Amino acid sequence: MLARLQRNERVVFGICLAFSFLLLAAFGFGRHMNPLTRQYIIALVLAAITLAAYYGLGIRKDRNYLRGAATFSVVAVLLIYAVLSFAAGIFLGFNRGYFSTDLGVLFSAFVPTLLLVVAVELLRYLISAQYLYSRRSLVVFTALAALLYILVELQGANLASLELVFVFVCTTVFPIIAREALCAYLCHRAGLRPTLIYKLAVTMYPFLLPIVPALGDYLHSVVNVMVPFVIYLVVLRSARFYDQDRKRLRGMNYRLVAIPLLVVASILTALISGLLPYQLIAIASDSMRPVYARGDAVIFEKVSATEIAKDDILVFSKDRAIMTHRVVAIENRDNTLYFTTRGDNNEKPDGFETSAEQVLGRVVSVGKYIGFPTVWLSEAFNNG
Repeated sequence: MLARLQRNERVVFGICLAFSFLLLAAFGFGRHMNPLTRQYIIALVLAAITLAAYYGLGIRKDRNYLRGAATFSVVAVLLIYAVLSFAAGIFLGFNRGYFSTDLGVLFSAFVPTLLLVVAVELLRYLISAQYLYSRRSLVVFTALAALLYILVELQGANLASLELVFVFVCTTVFPIIAREALCAYLCHRAGLRPTLIYKLAVTMYPFLLPIVPALGDYLHSVVNVMVPFVIYLVVLRSARFYDQDRKRLRGMNYRLVAIPLLVVASILTALISGLLPYQLIAIASDSMRPVYARGDAVIFEKVSATEIAKDDILVFSKDRAIMTHRVVAIENRDNTLYFTTRGDNNEKPDGFETSAEQVLGRVVSVGKYIGFPTVWLSEAFNNG
């Protein structure tokens, strides 16, 4: 038994040493290499290290009794974060994500990032199994993983001034450290599944969504440090009160509540993010009374400008904001449609025309009062 422990210690030490050499080679000697090529090489070398670690250490089955509760906690917190951030994005604006149907773009961005995430988390899981033998190994690996992600982000960063360095540290370095620390805790305490789900969600969502909320540097930094901390607190509470002898009963109880909540949250996230043909937005003014008022939410159908008719309630973009007013006139000039709109509660038409390029869709359904949280959140941000 002692010989096996010593052997495992040597393997874990070898993993950390190989990881260190990889960082040195990739970002030291290979700093002039094409970033995409370097990222593929890093991912492939990490995959090779993972295979060697599996051969040297073996792998235990992921049967941690806290795995189910931790997975639910991770998914629930991330869905709540997604709903709130996309709701805030309705008023704060959105940036384009990396999503593309082009296979070339897919393989140049999505695939190497995915390989990197999976390889790092499998290595972390293999090392966490040896945690009782060497308490420092998981800490050292987590520090190396954080350094790897920071160096990857550093390649495209603009650090031309002290202000930009400060922004990079706040928006990139601190969130990465918080994320990797949470992954270490989740992996050791709850197993591979919740760790991998969390890591894939927070690193891959820009590749899967056409738009992402433009929260700004300050909010981005705060939120991406606080979310790992919130997940840590929720999982810690679950660990304290989750009795392994009653896990089957407790598991049934939380699933009865969890599954409906996750379904509803998933639908809301899809509606707000614009992934579906229909999208949900909150109303911040009373210009369309009595059809709907401030604090209501409307669902609009994404249609082209040619499908819009007079008296439809048009959803369109204007000065980075989304507006919903009724169409009172349509004009075709130079093969381009222009719409004149007016709020039902306004005496005069809007003092501008909306071109076909600005059209987002038309309102199909109204929900009373459910948009108030988004309106209040926006007002809090604007007043702050």
